[in-house]
This record gives sequence, structure tokens and C-alpha cells, in this order.
Amino acid sequence: MSGPNTTVSGRRAAMLTLLVLEELNQATGGSSLSTSKVRVLLHLYAHGEIFQQNLEKVAGVEKSATSTALIALGRGNAKVQGLGLVEQDRDFHDGRQLVVRLTARGKAVMETALAKAAASLS
Repeated sequence: MSGPNTTVSGRRAAMLTLLVLEELNQATGGSSLSTSKVRVLLHLYAHGEIFQQNLEKVAGVEKSATSTALIALGRGNAKVQGLGLVEQDRDFHDGRQLVVRLTARGKAVMETALAKAAASLS
């Protein structure tokens, strides 16, 4: 059972999440970011680079949703214009593995979004 502090903390976290989502959507030119894309961005911001297959597990996003999110958040493809927030490279030691990380633009967008969201709660 949750106590009063848990409820306040939960509401504050939910509000912060919504504000971050709003800021991210504005920073990416009004793109409608799905929750899976936001989970990927938040995880990469908090933890740095990660293997793509591990990202699927720790961010709680299905494999197909992760691939779709990385295309949209990265360079894009013939059907989707990418946002340039993440990059993928083959792992130096195991070329079968893809390493995912935020780009410099991705870090800047996340820092701005988080700072604006936190300021809104103050």
C-alpha cells in the first residue's frame, strides 16, 4: 500500500514525465514521440550507450518497437525522416552487436527538455 509520500512522489514523477514529453515534442519540431521512443531516450540519457538487444530489455520496449523507435530517433530511412537524436554503431569487439547512444544533439535536447520540465515543477 502506498503512503502519502509515495503518492506525491508518483504524481510529481508523472507530471515530470508529461512535461519532458511535451518539451521533447517541441524540441523535435512537433514530432509526436511515442512512449517507447521517450523510454529509449530517457534510458540512453541516464545510462549512456547500450547494446540494442539490452535496450529492448531494460527500457521495457518490444523488439519491433525498439527498431522502429531507433529508426525515427536516428538517421531515419526511405519512409521515415530521422530526428538525429541517437546513433548506432557496430560493437568493436563483436561486430554482430549494435551499440546505441545519444548524439550530441540528442544529449542537448534531453538536457534542455529535462531542465525546462524541472523548472515548470518548481
